[in-house]
Amino acid sequence: MVRIYTLTLAPSLDSATITPQIYPEGKLRCSA
Repeated sequence: MVRIYTLTLAPSLDSATITPQIYPEGKLRCSA
């Protein structure tokens, strides 16, 4: 599993998700 973290400087809702693999093209299929 690859963990994806996002960091924003604006006051918004941040979330983290896990996906089995990261592909250079196409959509990621992940469970949130």
